[in-house]
Amino acid sequence: MRQDFKKGDIVSVQAELKYGSDSMGNVTLSFHGYQTVTIDQGQVSMVRPFWVKDDKAVYEGPADSPEHYPKIEVTVLATSEDLVWIKTPAGKTNVVFAIDLQRIEEKHGTEE
Repeated sequence: MRQDFKKGDIVSVQAELKYGSDSMGNVTLSFHGYQTVTIDQGQVSMVRPFWVKDDKAVYEGPADSPEHYPKIEVTVLATSEDLVWIKTPAGKTNVVFAIDLQRIEEKHGTEE
């Protein structure tokens, strides 16, 4: 079924981040490799984060889970679509949704 849009609708558009956030809090998006646009990152919501092998992340359980899981730092082993294979510090492996992982910010330059 085709969706009819009208002026004033709030929509989301799937695009790929061409670059990460800049120092002004802007991101540059690529629409299927053709058009790019730079906008304030506050106007963007995450659909599926991009993970690669050996990325470090924090996992504290499924986002929709009522239980509280302890935060653990994990290493990404592999990905497929919205699934990520992770390894815990104890050496256990698991498969989780990409959206349930939090990025560990890389430290650049010198610390104050």
